[in-house]
Amino acid sequence: MMGWSGSVEAATKVISHLVDNAVQHGVMADFFGDDVTVRLSVSEAHHLVIDVCDPNPSFPDFDAAKAGEPGSGLWWAQSLGADITWFIPPNASGKTVRATMKGDAHP
Repeated sequence: MMGWSGSVEAATKVISHLVDNAVQHGVMADFFGDDVTVRLSVSEAHHLVIDVCDPNPSFPDFDAAKAGEPGSGLWWAQSLGADITWFIPPNASGKTVRATMKGDAHP
């Protein structure tokens, strides 16, 4: 997967959890558009960066969600080795939830 040396199975599960969360919580009738996008990249440090973008610019219970409350999607993503953050990109109307996963050690 794009030269990344980590677990493709774990990365696929992380993507699945983040997309499911975005569809359940980020796509709402109050926001223009209903697109959820996923972008993958590999950083110079050989980490896989998974960005899931949705049209909802807020994430009021982010810390609770990472702790597994009220849902478990972010908690599961963390348990698979992902570091989870979120931000509002410049010139965007929604938010991006980012999962960063380390690859296997490089010699």
